[in-house]
Amino acid sequence: MQGKVASYACEGLSGAVVLTMVGPKNDLVMKGLDMLAWVYLFGAILLEVVGTVSLKLSNGFSDWRFAALSLSLYGVSIWVLSMTLKTIPVSTAYAVWSGLGTAAIAVIGMVFFKEPMTVFKGMFLLMIIGGVVGLNAVAGKH
Repeated sequence: MQGKVASYACEGLSGAVVLTMVGPKNDLVMKGLDMLAWVYLFGAILLEVVGTVSLKLSNGFSDWRFAALSLSLYGVSIWVLSMTLKTIPVSTAYAVWSGLGTAAIAVIGMVFFKEPMTVFKGMFLLMIIGGVVGLNAVAGKH
């Protein structure tokens, strides 16, 4: 794409950023946008995990504060996830979002809510993490 003008738009949490690069630096711009998408994806995972902990603390939606917090965090998490889909393929982004979120919640449940750990639970959590790593390894260039 040498000599051509390329514009990339990435809407962030603080507004829209438009980057315009000419020539061989286009790959650098795309790598920067890819990195930003991954940062947003991990932010979406964090929001989803805190939303799920809030759901547990809402006691079946009987505590309106945690219920409202849970719904709000889920909504923002989905919105941030949707921003990553501009750059990361949906199959990869959703697998990472749901897989790492599930693994994080399982660990939080065991550590903070004293949920039992079994050999099978540990084995399946490792399989989830392995699947996420494997998907990222084969995703290649988007």
